[in-house]
Amino acid sequence: MTKVFVDPACNINYCSFYIKGLWEVFGQSNVVFTSTGFESLHYSANTHCLAFIIDTKRYVIDFADSNELLYKDFLEWTDVYGKVNYHADYISEKWRHKIRPVGANFGIGCFGANKWNASLRCLVNYAKCFRRIDSGFGSYLSPYLWLYKRAGIKWDFDESAVGKKSIFMVSRYWKDQPWVNNARIAFIRACRRLQAEGIISFCGGMVLDTDSCNGDCPPDVLLEHEIPYDQYVDGLKNSLLVFNTPAVHHCHGWKLPEYLATGKIILSTSFVNNLPIPLEHGKDIYFTQADEESIYQAVKHIVTDENLQKTLEIGCRRYWKSHAQPSACINHFING
Repeated sequence: MTKVFVDPACNINYCSFYIKGLWEVFGQSNVVFTSTGFESLHYSANTHCLAFIIDTKRYVIDFADSNELLYKDFLEWTDVYGKVNYHADYISEKWRHKIRPVGANFGIGCFGANKWNASLRCLVNYAKCFRRIDSGFGSYLSPYLWLYKRAGIKWDFDESAVGKKSIFMVSRYWKDQPWVNNARIAFIRACRRLQAEGIISFCGGMVLDTDSCNGDCPPDVLLEHEIPYDQYVDGLKNSLLVFNTPAVHHCHGWKLPEYLATGKIILSTSFVNNLPIPLEHGKDIYFTQADEESIYQAVKHIVTDENLQKTLEIGCRRYWKSHAQPSACINHFING
């Protein structure tokens, strides 16, 4: 059976999705964390790459928010370079022969729901790579402990939301990211208008990313505090639709693949970066302009058309299984 060798110096928060994909494709026992073969790669706190080797062929997945090429050492090292936030305008002719788009990711509790197991895995991996990373053990450990809290989340929702009238959305207010914040604010206000008209019920708002955002977020959309993650997932489960918009630095944020994983009806503003397989408007997703009136009309249209709801829900679930789940992302990437 083919062995896959993975560089343990990676940031497990962001790599967990693709590691799970490697497990699903090759078998967990055949995916080995080792520094052998990766000795020339050095990681800072902002190195957002996963490096792995299959049959001597070198692969890198770059999941940085930016669509620019930031990691030249990794580009030089690899044979095939995957870019989550892929935009052809930011890829020079020199690198185009080796760069491919990769499906978007989110954090998955791949090492189980036990913090001691997560800590042990972290300790073993840190011992293999600590000479090549700038951060200390505490910084390396933190993502492992954060991820285990997600291990009990069931993403594939069996229950259909077609016909429901309730909508839920909790999102972050990001400092100096107006295209994200303004679209989310517009969605919340549009939904509250529809609620006032008796068309839907709405629950949600925005939480500040940091204290430095205090005073920037409009009070009418601001939540006093964050909610536990299991409550957030339950809110998604019971919502007719979910709202997506390009996130920090116009990236494919974690919400898009999370929404795909839940099989929800997705209302979204247009993407800046490309997915490996495009989502089709009216089939897999429903696109809208980012202003409040456009969002209001789009939500109203979806809420009042159950045939459209069924189409979008079926399309989303089909897209997830065929193109966006971890194993599909890995297969698309390594097979070109």
